[in-house]
Amino acid sequence: GKPKGVQIKHRSTVNDVLCLGKKLRVIPEDILLSVTTITFDVAEMEIYLPLCHGARIVIGSQETAMDIELLKARLDTSHATLLLATPVTFKMLVLSEWQGSPGIRVYSGGEGLPKELARKLLDRCKEVWNGYAPTETTIYSLTKKVTPKELEGDGYVMLGRPYDNTYLYILNRKMVPVPAGIPGELYIGGDGVSAGYFNLPEMTRERFLPDPWSPKPGAMMFKTGDLVQYDREGNVIFLNRLDSQVKIRGFRIELGEIESVLAKYPGIKENVVVVREDSNHEKMLVAYYVLRENSKIDYHDLRQYLKSRVPEYMVPAFFVGMQAFPLTSTLKVDRKALPEPERGTSQLSREFAPPQTATEEELVKIWSSLLKLKKVGIHDDFFEIGGHSMIAVSLMLQIEKDLGIRLPLATLFDHSTIHGMAEVIDNGEDPLKWRSLVPIRPGGSKKPLFLIHGMGLNVLLYTTVINYLDPEMPVYGLQARGLNGKEEPLTTMEEIAAYYISEIMSVDKDGPYAIAGFSLGGIIAFEMAQQLRKMGKEVRFLGLFDASADESFAGLPPLQRNLAKTQRVVRYLGWNIGHFFRPTEEKKLMILKRRLRGLKKKFTGLDFKIDKQDLVSRGTMKELPKYLRKVHRSNIRATSHYVIRPYDGIVHLFKAKKQTFYIKNPVDYGWEKYARGGIRIHVIPGEHSTTFAPPNDKFFAAVLQEVLNQSESNN
Repeated sequence: GKPKGVQIKHRSTVNDVLCLGKKLRVIPEDILLSVTTITFDVAEMEIYLPLCHGARIVIGSQETAMDIELLKARLDTSHATLLLATPVTFKMLVLSEWQGSPGIRVYSGGEGLPKELARKLLDRCKEVWNGYAPTETTIYSLTKKVTPKELEGDGYVMLGRPYDNTYLYILNRKMVPVPAGIPGELYIGGDGVSAGYFNLPEMTRERFLPDPWSPKPGAMMFKTGDLVQYDREGNVIFLNRLDSQVKIRGFRIELGEIESVLAKYPGIKENVVVVREDSNHEKMLVAYYVLRENSKIDYHDLRQYLKSRVPEYMVPAFFVGMQAFPLTSTLKVDRKALPEPERGTSQLSREFAPPQTATEEELVKIWSSLLKLKKVGIHDDFFEIGGHSMIAVSLMLQIEKDLGIRLPLATLFDHSTIHGMAEVIDNGEDPLKWRSLVPIRPGGSKKPLFLIHGMGLNVLLYTTVINYLDPEMPVYGLQARGLNGKEEPLTTMEEIAAYYISEIMSVDKDGPYAIAGFSLGGIIAFEMAQQLRKMGKEVRFLGLFDASADESFAGLPPLQRNLAKTQRVVRYLGWNIGHFFRPTEEKKLMILKRRLRGLKKKFTGLDFKIDKQDLVSRGTMKELPKYLRKVHRSNIRATSHYVIRPYDGIVHLFKAKKQTFYIKNPVDYGWEKYARGGIRIHVIPGEHSTTFAPPNDKFFAAVLQEVLNQSESNN
């Protein structure tokens, strides 16, 4: 881009120089070899670090800096004890078989320091340090002395802790600090923050913001644009640049997060993840990798490894092996020069298996068409070859249209191959034995968590958070009865709750139980908890995910019922008008569009399509088959006639931070008067329809897991 100048204060440079001198224990006997061009901010540290501590500086020529053999020779002849450089320089030294020196301390900055490179440097040097260096906060802001213990596995060396008089803030999109283990953007405050960009006032205002946590009047903090997170010891771990964030099928994805997980897979030496588009302009993830010597990749095993660590939508559709990555003139990976993946075939290590029956042949046609693959084997896994929740809905509807068989979406949890699905269809058993209970992740040594469907009636909405919960905790979902088109839907909340209890008792007869639900599912979970306690069972956790205690007018006399409905409509309109004119970051047009969508839903109802933005069921009722419309109407009827009664236990309300629809009591959603055992309110990022959407899913799962752990320890 166009070069820009940063206005650094003298005191900021002094602070950095003195801090690093103290950490490196610089003494007059030290010799620093300077190899950085004077236009690079690190040159200031190279000059002033030795001179301010009475040490010696040896200035290398430009030719020395550019020629690795000359640099190796200069390091030897200068007897240097200090070298500040980028990882690229250190990598070139190692590749050129530099033997190092037992007395030299090396300091890496400018880019992430790979653990593999750090290990090789530790074998050659006295000390290895890693520094994080935004120019806008004066040369270096964080640092970490590298130890052998921290270099186990792959990935990058952590950034460490802040310099003296430097303050770090890891914030979410709402500028709220996040806990350890949750990614957020890094903001830096303190004495190192510069006065901004030279003659660029707009850019300065965009990146330099008032520091609300500083006791100093007028203090500023710098918005780095880097995605990081704290570990449990308070060290900062770099994940990626935020501008590498992409959006696929409505999910916000950090490419660096996938890369960091891939880097830990045995055999992978280096990897890069990018976004490509297919012929229909659908975005997909592609991972490029370089293997270690004598290593091989089993794609099926690799996908399973990723699926156990990241959500399904973050698993790349293709993996491309390379001998080496193309590089730019600055020795960085040239992502634009990476080759296109081979399209039209599934990418699994197992041998291709063609269809053997008429049903398998029909399913191959449907799968190939929806997944846009020329070749699909009957043992290929739906989710491993590019399938996801949105395609799953279309898949089931197409199967019903072409084969006349109704399969619930949850069929894919147990039968995710063409062979398995064909057996279900040909045997005709599974649809008849269809259950509301869905084993999302049945394995584990702990007590299970039961999650109840929302207004969309199925459990697909929970797929975004499952992978961030304790792997030893089984997770089951409960989907609405009648989705298979054979059973009659239940029409009262009491009947629905009783039926779901009978389902969960087939897995856990005695409890104690952990149950939760989103929106409508929260109401069902509340009634289930009521009935379980009446049966003498213990409910250790009752979670209501953004569910409000709407009052039912069904039991009122006609006159009072009509009056109550009228009052509610007036309050509803008043809230919406007030919300429209209330100051907010959201554009007025977007608010108006959302309100119009809400009115449309009042008249058309919902369907089972997963919306690309909101992850909730949305669409028009007329697009649904009749049996699905019937289930939806039954659930609406059950909700409108349900009279909430007080509950003796504790209620955990997970409340969306942003309220975009009318709630009579926005503080506790009306649950205070019903929760006799007390209410615990947990504020989660996003709004009602994005509580499970990335990046909110990680935060939500972290809070949920913490509450579950506490409830488990209390029992």
